Amino acid sequence: MPLRTTPSVAEQEGHLMEMEATRTARWDITPRGNTGSGHR
Repeated sequence: MPLRTTPSVAEQEGHLMEMEATRTARWDITPRGNTGSGHR
């Protein structure tokens, strides 16, 4: 079975985790800093 047409569940979870990580990173970078870096 080709893995390209049917990505494993682990791959899907990995992608979701990556997306979540990037989202949290962007939230941290936001100038507003609602996650601790808002002392500015």
